[in-house]
Amino acid sequence: MKTFDVNDIQLKIQSPGITVNEELENYLVTHIEKLGKTFPRIKKCELVLREEKNGSKKNCLAEAKLFVPGNILFARSQEDNFRLASKNMFDDLREQVVKVKERFEKKKTFGGEIDTGASFDL
Repeated sequence: MKTFDVNDIQLKIQSPGITVNEELENYLVTHIEKLGKTFPRIKKCELVLREEKNGSKKNCLAEAKLFVPGNILFARSQEDNFRLASKNMFDDLREQVVKVKERFEKKKTFGGEIDTGASFDL
């Protein structure tokens, strides 16, 4: 297991039984940075990369848990290689992060604005 700090996001990468090369590691870190720029309130990300055997074929599985205030987002992808599995997993996470960000912005706007132009007749 490797642990990184990526722009205030604690990143843990677990890869039981396989070795993650530097190129894939940099790819994962880059995508976490992009998610952090999309929504800076991400606190922690746990990634798991592993191979699963399906008969005679090996499948590469990428899973992620993303911890944001009030939510834990989860994504999983299974492909022929780790880079493609990671890409699909991050695409799914990005969609979820955008939805969470929109909800936070709605709450902030709805709860924080006061309409001073309204008049009430008593």
